[in-house]
Amino acid sequence: MIRRIRSRVSLLLLFAVICTVLSGCRIGSGEVDITTVDTKPGGTVTSVVGTKTPDDSTAAPDTPSTGGTVPSVTSTPEPERISFSTTEGVVLVGRIEKDDCFYFVPDQVLDIECTELSDTVLKFSGITRLDMFDTDIDGIDKMPYVGKQVTVGGILRTIRGNFEKPYLHAYFIENGNTAGKSHAEPEITPPVTEPETKYDPSVPLPSKMMPRTENGHYVYNPYRLPTEALESLGNGFADVYIEVVDAVLGYKNFVACDDDYAMMLSTVLYYEFPLYGVTFECEYSGNGGVSLRYLVSRGEQEKLAAELFGCINGYLKSAKPGQSEQMKAEIVYHALCTAVSYDKVAAETRKNIEPYYAYVKKTGICVTFAAAYSQLLTQVGIENTEVTGSDIDGDGHAWNLVTIDGKKYFCDPTFELNWKNGSAFVYFGRTTADRVSNGFPPENCTVGKYMITSVADAGVSERALQIISLQ
Repeated sequence: MIRRIRSRVSLLLLFAVICTVLSGCRIGSGEVDITTVDTKPGGTVTSVVGTKTPDDSTAAPDTPSTGGTVPSVTSTPEPERISFSTTEGVVLVGRIEKDDCFYFVPDQVLDIECTELSDTVLKFSGITRLDMFDTDIDGIDKMPYVGKQVTVGGILRTIRGNFEKPYLHAYFIENGNTAGKSHAEPEITPPVTEPETKYDPSVPLPSKMMPRTENGHYVYNPYRLPTEALESLGNGFADVYIEVVDAVLGYKNFVACDDDYAMMLSTVLYYEFPLYGVTFECEYSGNGGVSLRYLVSRGEQEKLAAELFGCINGYLKSAKPGQSEQMKAEIVYHALCTAVSYDKVAAETRKNIEPYYAYVKKTGICVTFAAAYSQLLTQVGIENTEVTGSDIDGDGHAWNLVTIDGKKYFCDPTFELNWKNGSAFVYFGRTTADRVSNGFPPENCTVGKYMITSVADAGVSERALQIISLQ
């Protein structure tokens, strides 16, 4: 079964990612801890980032003497707290309110540990508010429930690249307390609805999004998107993405777009645009668009972008439109794996792990290389996605699933680094059985960046690819 991730309600994910920016901040009146695990090679690294703030307290005001009995001051009891762990599913008791968006106020303060990401455990402490989504996203009209006690079932999501704030994506709302207390509901499933037809493959892509070539070989096109993103978000997203990339390259601060697209843009940029997290960040503005925040000056971004695009062209220089899909996939795999090295310091600090560093600095960890290889494949027109999972020891890892001549194969650039300086193709074009022999049970892994499925449902070929010689 495929879960279509629309508001991603960004981080799933994976490697997410898979995956990256780790920090701690207050959530409502609480705080968040983030524990991440990444491996291969270099063992398991665990880092915990969090902000610890003491409980706020208010001193009793001075009471003037009246010559009589001074009234006693009654302290307010600490609110009841509920703690639980879940993959992502929850059933919560509280009320729905609305200011600039709908939000949920739990009856008890919540401490929730989310384990949906295979490489990241999210710990949200002291939750007193969870923002929700409009009806056009979760399909539920929340206005009749505003100000009333309700029971809400759904999943907790984060925006990819920002693990600090959880959102509540509702699957159902019931009047009153029908659950007793808030609790985990790992097996909760979304309501069954007719599939939404948003993507039409017969509609041509905008010209800016087509692969680019110069002198007979591919060159980098910052507007390229994989089919998986368009299948998830629809043809209309292509024009929005182009406008956002133009805005970034033009150092603009805001792009107007539908909220449904706005909430997904940080996820898509994280996966597809290698300047993200290096020169700029993107945030859902809440008022019909996205805000772009720059981490460097305009001049510095232009310099870094030119250097980046040149480095990517170096990886693409041997890939040509007339080659077979397998040949192109092998060429960019070989170019990447023979150029990069594993960064054990980055594995410990969780810094400098964006795909930018694979291109420019030639370093990274598994999520770096999986993301970079995915982007290179998209540049040469080969469908692909990313895979995240954990091995039998619980160590997290990320790699790729590549579609070649209609068949799907696993490719692992990180593991490849251990063989003949990345040139052996030992982990290219592999099967599920091969991954099992590497210590990765299928049930420990998920496939997809925007449309998430299991390894069993991903249609991985049962026969490994016969490698084509690049000589």
